[in-house]
Amino acid sequence: MKKFLMAIGACIAVAFTFVGCAFCNHNYENGTCTICGYDCDHYDYVDTVCTECGTVCTHVYDVEKEEGICLECGYVCEHAEFKDGTCVTCSTVCKHEYENGDCTICDVVCAHPTYENGECTTCDVVCTHPTYENGECTTCDVVCTHPTYENGECTTCDVVCAHPTYENSICTVCNMECQHNEYEESVCTACGYECTHAQYEEGDCVECGYQDFTWVPADGAVSKYENVVDKFNWLAQQYLENGELPAKEENEPVYVDSLYNAITAFNAYKVEEDEEAELGYAYKDINGDGWKEMLILRRDSYVYAIYTFVYRNFEVAYNNDIGYDYSYLCEEDILYRFEKGLDANNKQIGATYSFMKLVGNAFDGFEYGFYDADGDGSDSDDRIYFKTENGEKTETEKAEYTKNSNHTYDYFISYSTISARKVGLIFNPVIGSEDGFEKSVFDLSSYDAIKATYKKMYTEVANKKFDKSAWRDGKYDRGMIFNSAEDYAIYNSLFCSITQHQYSATSTSSTYGYAEKDLDGDGVNELILMDAYGTGSSARKDIFAIFTLDKEGTPVLLDVYSNLRTAAMDATGKIYVAERILFRHAKDFEYSVYEVKDGKLSVVDCYGYYCDTTTSSTQIKWYKKVNGEEVEVEKAEFDGYFANFVGKKTANSSNYGKFTASNANLSYVALFSKNNV
Repeated sequence: MKKFLMAIGACIAVAFTFVGCAFCNHNYENGTCTICGYDCDHYDYVDTVCTECGTVCTHVYDVEKEEGICLECGYVCEHAEFKDGTCVTCSTVCKHEYENGDCTICDVVCAHPTYENGECTTCDVVCTHPTYENGECTTCDVVCTHPTYENGECTTCDVVCAHPTYENSICTVCNMECQHNEYEESVCTACGYECTHAQYEEGDCVECGYQDFTWVPADGAVSKYENVVDKFNWLAQQYLENGELPAKEENEPVYVDSLYNAITAFNAYKVEEDEEAELGYAYKDINGDGWKEMLILRRDSYVYAIYTFVYRNFEVAYNNDIGYDYSYLCEEDILYRFEKGLDANNKQIGATYSFMKLVGNAFDGFEYGFYDADGDGSDSDDRIYFKTENGEKTETEKAEYTKNSNHTYDYFISYSTISARKVGLIFNPVIGSEDGFEKSVFDLSSYDAIKATYKKMYTEVANKKFDKSAWRDGKYDRGMIFNSAEDYAIYNSLFCSITQHQYSATSTSSTYGYAEKDLDGDGVNELILMDAYGTGSSARKDIFAIFTLDKEGTPVLLDVYSNLRTAAMDATGKIYVAERILFRHAKDFEYSVYEVKDGKLSVVDCYGYYCDTTTSSTQIKWYKKVNGEEVEVEKAEFDGYFANFVGKKTANSSNYGKFTASNANLSYVALFSKNNV
């Protein structure tokens, strides 16, 4: 019975559960009726509260749709809290609204995934361009506009300005002044600036490297020949030690050939002509460009080779490889050459005379000569005469050849070695000895020093006698020490005059001395070097040279005279000079009157004449020099001048050479006699 009642109770409870809710007034707690146990279905919500049971919806969201709407009550999530851009309540991803790169909704900082024109395409933040590479921002790829530069570098991106254009050497982009780091022909390759060559160092512009070809080293270019001198000395030493020259090496500089030629030719000359001969070198600027040339020559001034610098480049200007009979640098720096043409039997069949001047790096001038067409050396009509001018060789007439050859024989062949002694070539020996020669200083520092030196030239240097040949061979040079090439030239000019004024070798009446006289009225005497020769009616005094004093009291040579340029003086101090003119016919003469004025010789008057080239001595043209230019005059005017000039009516060889200083009222003082030193 008990079991039955329990079963009936259970059935009643079940039935109440299914039908009792319809009749139960439900008392809910947490959505479950506390009376009947019914769980509320939450069919309707108002403000997220179930209208049936009053339960607040716990919100269930569709995460995949990210709509943020509760699936139960339709509540829209307010996204009160975000984490990493996702609502922590509904998992909806924030739609992001940015300000200054921060989302105003979720506070997420924009990652700026992409930029356009320097602005983030996501948040519109402008890139700050924290770093650049090659002028492009490594963040947004914006190219820097280089708003400002400092020292040629952009202060924003550090890019170095390429300086595309300049104005007045200032870059138009960065305002940096061009540094002129590279020049081409003195123009800056960057900005076009033309260098002003404000500062030079040894002839090179320190800024652009331009070479000033007019610049001359302090020593006149002597140091530029060091390699030549070293090679010359080495070859000479090999020759002296071994009796022959070493074989030439490959790729030797061009000047080495002329050194070999010089030593070989000199050796032959030394053996055949003069065993005491010496070979060496000298320096002189002979083309007037300020740079000294180097001459390879014997002590007697015979020239084998000449080197030069043109535009500061070393060149061989002259190589005497054919062995001229004469090859001398003469007065006015003329290279005189003579070559005699001989046949196999040593019979002359030709001759060539050359008068050349160095112009730039090459010798140019005049040449003439003859050769036998059949080579028999006869004077028959088969002899062909020629001349060469401006590099062009043409045939000429015998008369023109005769004119030139007469002049050459009279003037150059007899005078070229004398002339060569006077051009200032201080000899530096390479082969030869100076042993046994006492050295005396050539001193021109005062009148007393000149007098003493004058005597030394005779008594000490010339070994107590004047030997014209020994002097012309240069053997007296070894006994003097010279302070300059100018002193050397003066020495030889004086010696030339001395040797040409010697008279009878057995005469006991020839003396050498001086006189002093104020020739210009300034209260200071000039020094006149002279000789005295003969007695009675034949007595005469000839002038060698005249010195004056400059403002500092230093002697200055005014002029030197010789048998080619004879001088006399009158009582007023005027100087009368009869002169044969270089490169004119041997019988042509000029007659000039000079006066000493302001420390120099000044021309008062000058007349001259030309002779017929065929008759030699017949005068055919007369002239007067005005401001150095020849102005033709009548013979009568010339004769009147000449009569006053020498006290003779006719200008001829018997009259012009009789100038003396006997009537000049000079107080002659003898220093020594040629036979009692």
